[in-house]
Amino acid sequence: MNRIIFLDYARAFALFIVVFAHLYSVDSDVKLYAYAFHMPLFFLISGYLHKDAETIPLIKKMAKRMLIPFCFFLFIGYLFCVISSKSLAIGTAHASVKGIVLGQDIAANDILWFLLALFSVRIIGNAFIRKPLKYGIPSCIIFFVMLFFHINFLYLATSMMALPFYLLGYYGKDKIDVLVHNKYSIIISIICLACTIILSNFNGKVSMMGMSFGNTSFEWLNIILFYLNGIIGTLMVLCFSGMFKKEARIVSLVSKCSISIVGIQFIPIMIWISKLGFNQSYGISILYSFAIIICSVVFHLIIEKKANWLLGGK
Repeated sequence: MNRIIFLDYARAFALFIVVFAHLYSVDSDVKLYAYAFHMPLFFLISGYLHKDAETIPLIKKMAKRMLIPFCFFLFIGYLFCVISSKSLAIGTAHASVKGIVLGQDIAANDILWFLLALFSVRIIGNAFIRKPLKYGIPSCIIFFVMLFFHINFLYLATSMMALPFYLLGYYGKDKIDVLVHNKYSIIISIICLACTIILSNFNGKVSMMGMSFGNTSFEWLNIILFYLNGIIGTLMVLCFSGMFKKEARIVSLVSKCSISIVGIQFIPIMIWISKLGFNQSYGISILYSFAIIICSVVFHLIIEKKANWLLGGK
């Protein structure tokens, strides 16, 4: 398969940031800056790679690619909780089901919300792209109603929150290519980095899963800053990734195994936190983040050979 080199680098970089941000600290500048763009980046890349499809076949395809791995990694997370607690972890199971239904933390593996949200975004985004007038206005109405009442049933509000990034990736594909392959891409990336830091410090921590746009006194300003910072931070990573012209096997492999890195990181992170807690040194946290990614890739390759369907493959 011909891979888009800069997207592989961008996804690999974002995956490392995700692991490191989950690992290093509950509240730190690392999380503040990372949360501003790492999830928008994933949704924008998905939109960039969007291919038009009929609704029913797409739902079946995405169910296989997203929902089966979701259940698989959820089971692994629950099994880890059972082994850790040396009990049936009924409370964990109940809290996980409640979290999924209400669109909150999933006790057995709270990182898996992304797979459910991406499933919905792919379906909603495809419908919007095929018939924007028919689905655009209802989608906006649904989003504002859910936002107003703070309802995130099955992460649908989070999905609507992510939809603009997905659509930007699809409709802005040509413009993104121009920026990424511009000879001044490194300068653009540095400027975007500075803007991301400034805007993040002003707007505060955001959370797509928690439907939090920021912490200023004005909700509408939070929303504007959230999307602005998400776009700027995403362009920062894409432009930086555009400097790499040659494919690197390890980078492509990490990108290919992204679903396992998302799904399995919960276990080594929980082991780390239970033994050492947060706020270890940057150096140790970086090394352990790399170790988690390597272990996740090995896990992915093993499962891929034995039961690829569990990872959304054929």
